Amino acid sequence: MVNYFRVGMITPEELVDFRKTLEPALVGLAVERRTDKDLMAIKAVIDEIDQGVRRGKTSTPKAVEFHRLIGDACHNRLISMVMEALAKVFEEVLTKVPLTLEDAEYDLKHCKKIYGYLVESNKKRAQDLMIDHFKTLAKIIERDKKGGRKKGKARSRG
Repeated sequence: MVNYFRVGMITPEELVDFRKTLEPALVGLAVERRTDKDLMAIKAVIDEIDQGVRRGKTSTPKAVEFHRLIGDACHNRLISMVMEALAKVFEEVLTKVPLTLEDAEYDLKHCKKIYGYLVESNKKRAQDLMIDHFKTLAKIIERDKKGGRKKGKARSRG
């Protein structure tokens, strides 16, 4: 998958479209199968993202890790492998997209809500929010493609 992206056979838009189709189903399955250990791992990543945002920094690897952990919470090895591959590609995609601190704050808000729905076992809301989450990601990638940067503080990765 990484190689296909690197040689231009897959576009960022196609990756977002694929994930927008895949991940609402995965978060629904995660709601049904997640364990307390899964919730602890997801919460730990959210807390790390939150600490970074408070310091004015975004963390693409941690933001992507959240989604990989949702895949792991499905307790299906194939899903975990696919999500691992997608995570590697998306880390690369997002290193080229100018994310703002405002983008990171918005992403963090979504992650916290999705986590809450995992805890509550609210499959429908988790799936709906995941769909909305990818609509936002698509807008960020489209904004980058047009060369426009959303007003707000520039990113500081770390």
